[in-house]
Amino acid sequence: MPSVSVWINPKIYKYLEELAKFFNKKPNRLIKEIIEDKVMIEGIENYYSVVRELYKWYYYEGNNLSNEIFIRRILKKRNIESILSIISFHDDIKSILKTLGILMLIVSIKSYAGLPEENFATLKLIKYDLIEDVKHIKVYSLPLLYSKTLWIRCIEKIRELSMSKSKNWESLAFTAGLHAVTILGQETPEEIYVKYKLNEFEREWNDLIKQMIKIVNKEEKLIPKCALCRNIVSGEKCACGNTEIFYDDINL
Repeated sequence: MPSVSVWINPKIYKYLEELAKFFNKKPNRLIKEIIEDKVMIEGIENYYSVVRELYKWYYYEGNNLSNEIFIRRILKKRNIESILSIISFHDDIKSILKTLGILMLIVSIKSYAGLPEENFATLKLIKYDLIEDVKHIKVYSLPLLYSKTLWIRCIEKIRELSMSKSKNWESLAFTAGLHAVTILGQETPEEIYVKYKLNEFEREWNDLIKQMIKIVNKEEKLIPKCALCRNIVSGEKCACGNTEIFYDDINL
């Protein structure tokens, strides 16, 4: 039995072995991830409070709204930074989403520059595969589960906008991609610009940066709504008697 069994009750370790087998992991790896998630939860309370409220909105209303409205709320500064900061604690998900962010960045710039789609069609296919890879990674903490779910839905909705040739999809994809690379990869926009040889798209880069700043800095205007009847709530509970409340953003 591995040395970790020295400080774990044999009966508990046996249960962990069975659980690890279910997740197709080694027991030590599973224990490490559980401990990391515990440390993560204690270190990200401020981020989690934002993500938790976002997830409630997503659950009760957000996922049924138009793609662009959903995306624009996720990409506001406080929201996108909270989601990606939590994701940055998970190495496997962080690595994939950073790569996905790079692809989103490059595809959005090339599309904005008016290049034929065949010029970046392969990159779009790889993006889809990476999204599916992240979906299948199991997580053990609510902060990470909520953050992963919100970010993947945001990316999927951006993809749907790109497929329908929506007017603003490049600026939304650029915003999501650049933030993923800067927060998960800890690189500055200037470093990314040089590293991926984007100087040939200087005009497009500058235009998209300006649009990104407007997207992330748009002010939030939150109002409490009843999770049951969707009416605006004044006080601790709705007029219908329900006490479950989520916050809608009316400035989208």
